[in-house]
Amino acid sequence: MYSSYKAQSLAMKNLKTLLISANVGSLFDDPENLFKKWLNQFYQVVRDKDPDFIALHCQEVGGKNFAQSMPNVKKWIQDLLASPDLKNYDRVRIFLDEDFKTAETFTALGSLYFVHSRVADIRIWDFASSDFVNVKDTKVYDGSIESVGEKDKQKFPLELFPNRTWSRKGYMRTRWQVGRLSFDLVNVHLFHDDSNLESMSRTPSIYADFRRGAFNWTLDQLRDGSASIELPTFLFGDFNFRLDMVGYLKAVADGAERREQSDKSGRPSRVDFLAAGDGENGGCLLSVGKKLFERRSDNGANEFYENKNCWLNELDFELKSFDQHLFEFPVTFPPTYPFSEDCQAPGAATGYMATRLPGWCDRVLCSHSARRALLCPPDQPTQYAVLGLDDCLGDHKPVFLSTLLCTAADAEADAAGCILDPADMPSPPLLSRLLDQPGVQVKLTDRNGAVYAHVRRDGTTICVFRETAV
Repeated sequence: MYSSYKAQSLAMKNLKTLLISANVGSLFDDPENLFKKWLNQFYQVVRDKDPDFIALHCQEVGGKNFAQSMPNVKKWIQDLLASPDLKNYDRVRIFLDEDFKTAETFTALGSLYFVHSRVADIRIWDFASSDFVNVKDTKVYDGSIESVGEKDKQKFPLELFPNRTWSRKGYMRTRWQVGRLSFDLVNVHLFHDDSNLESMSRTPSIYADFRRGAFNWTLDQLRDGSASIELPTFLFGDFNFRLDMVGYLKAVADGAERREQSDKSGRPSRVDFLAAGDGENGGCLLSVGKKLFERRSDNGANEFYENKNCWLNELDFELKSFDQHLFEFPVTFPPTYPFSEDCQAPGAATGYMATRLPGWCDRVLCSHSARRALLCPPDQPTQYAVLGLDDCLGDHKPVFLSTLLCTAADAEADAAGCILDPADMPSPPLLSRLLDQPGVQVKLTDRNGAVYAHVRRDGTTICVFRETAV
């Protein structure tokens, strides 16, 4: 596979990196039931992956009821910094936007970074002085962080918000340098769907339009006048991307009788989809209201968690608008939102609330320029997955990308390609969809008797599959 010299050489030039996105709104509103569970899952993935560098991007810091729950953040940070599982991470940067009294700047974003003692040298960019500075200690920036130079935090312009009404949405960027590699990490929170009834009226929904506008604005800031994002960049957060609800209704309720209820003003408040011929009081397939999405079937909500034959992935369309600038590793895990927040309820870990059509809101996205930094030899495969798949962690499941970043010459990263963990290989239908994308080709190679399929787009390797996994 690799000679011992080659493996040793690569090890010295690589940064084992763990990128995690977590919407923690539920966590701070119910710390008694969720703090320990959430932290245990976080510590477990740290033990399993043993990364050199951890980047944890949080949204809704302080909870949905942030004015009341913001004090819980301090206890959470104290627990993290005191954890034995993080004792070898001797350099830390934490940025917490907690100033909820200033609506025009408040985003409730939290970006936390932990550097292992075995990393000899790491620097962070100071956006105020336009220079890299050495990271040698632990610093926690909280409250109002507008004047902190080591981050670039922007709230979306008011004209990009639905109804021109402020909410906790924006991005926060940090820039890092290790060896010869400089890279950006961007924490993003885009707009949610306010009404299911509005979402089902057309594709793309009005909310998808607002998300696309805000995300394009964000990418414009990152490009800084260039045609593309030049630095390797990883954007991970709560993008609030939703499935095509019109397409979903066509798939599960095509031909069903539609029965509407209206509020006192005559506006639709609820729509029931009834199976044809099942009588007045039975056969309801689905009920949709502003904040109601109740699927009734023999399989119930399990159809979302199981996602048989990856059919829901065909309805996951919003990221396609950004293919020119970004790519994502194959999504092989269940939709990440909205899981049950009631940890005492039966099946809470795998059950979804009857509030929204489940979707992959939480993602880790990569700029095309990041390909030159990704280095994934066969013995250390990349993994793109969720935390707490079988545990109740609130309404969002955290998503992580565990990978190697090459901190030496770009050519070494390009030569290796990126090999995914066999446990996270896509099923044949999803793999076929991946290969159907424009410019995608497959190249087969042989290493010591093992055959690898290199999935390439426009001549650049995206990922590699072992023959047994395809």
